[in-house]
Amino acid sequence: MKSFWFGIGAGLSVTVLAPALIRWVKGRSILRRLERSRTFSPKEDVIMDTPDLDLRLIRKAEAVIRLRTSCITVVVERCTNDHNYSAILRTAEALGIQNVWLIDPPAMTDGAGVLEDCNKNGQPRQITVKLSAEEIEQRKQHRLFAQNATEWLTIKDFKTTAECLAHCRETGHQVWVTDLSQKAVPLTKQGLDDSGNWPFPSKIAIVMGTESVGVSQEMLDNADLRVYLPLRGYADSLNLSVATALVIHQLFILDPSVIGKMSEEDRVGLRKIWFPKLARQRILTCSGKKLRKKLLARIHSCDELQKRVLAGETLHAEQLQKIRKRSEYEAELRALEDGANYSAAVVDQSIQDLIYSPPEPLGDLRRADAHRVTFVGKAMKRTYRDHWKNLAAVTHTITKEMSTASFFRDRLAAAVRGSEQ
Repeated sequence: MKSFWFGIGAGLSVTVLAPALIRWVKGRSILRRLERSRTFSPKEDVIMDTPDLDLRLIRKAEAVIRLRTSCITVVVERCTNDHNYSAILRTAEALGIQNVWLIDPPAMTDGAGVLEDCNKNGQPRQITVKLSAEEIEQRKQHRLFAQNATEWLTIKDFKTTAECLAHCRETGHQVWVTDLSQKAVPLTKQGLDDSGNWPFPSKIAIVMGTESVGVSQEMLDNADLRVYLPLRGYADSLNLSVATALVIHQLFILDPSVIGKMSEEDRVGLRKIWFPKLARQRILTCSGKKLRKKLLARIHSCDELQKRVLAGETLHAEQLQKIRKRSEYEAELRALEDGANYSAAVVDQSIQDLIYSPPEPLGDLRRADAHRVTFVGKAMKRTYRDHWKNLAAVTHTITKEMSTASFFRDRLAAAVRGSEQ
């Protein structure tokens, strides 16, 4: 009888407790999934950026080089807006594009106008468009915009569309132009497959035009393919830099095999440029860089005061005293730069072994929290001090000695000693 009642009790316990147990197990499972979704744990064999990682900057540079592609070239035709230029070049670099080709905007006419393409009654034609003073200045500064954003890119500048098209043919690039007309093919696998353009050709030059009218009629007439990125809203076009980012990203999604597709010869070529550049940029210490900036500002201030004197203006005694100190500032600046003035041969020698035998690259390009910084001024930091409190980007810490710029300075010093023996 006891066993009978014990069996009933056990059965009731299981019946009552089982759902609760299941709910508890499910809850624990959900919590674990949520925890995993909030954090990321890299695989053990992936090299991550850490404060004590040796050869950190070289490892990062090598990782970027191995993710660069030479299969896709971005062509920007006739852009004159400096903000678009900077955004396009920065985006292309961040996504792994190495080659960017720039086609100059049309030359201005005598009346400060410019010949632009337009479409009237379905017929392409050219009209003379009057430019504002700002637009005129931006066209004059076209090459400057490009030069200021090309530190880690390979840039080619073409004066005309015809010149760029001829170069595409010489280098074996298929010319794909972005186009909003109904003649364009959707930039999707199905769209490319249906039009006979799948898989990708070995080299693609993807052409982006101006926001106002797109690519030129000459580029459209000579394109191997017109493509467009399907949109889902009322807006039928995007900001040029945004469109460029989406198109590049879509190309990599369509064919991930092109990511990092570059010959070893080209990679060695990039190392020969990048590694010495990293060394030169880190010759001065942080305090040395700050001092150099301060001395340059003082010299500039002296020059501005001297201009006022030459213009006949009477200055205060303190201002005249400042002008007389210019030679002292120059001497201090010269001494600072002479101490960091290594010859190109010495710089190259200091990193020669790394060019052909680089260390294992980072497997993830995200910075460690200790290396994250915010690129805003001191006033902005003060304004948002309470809002940004304890955020990683504003709590920068000092990295270990051999993981930072001192690595290059030590190598340069060793190369100098070797050259003197």
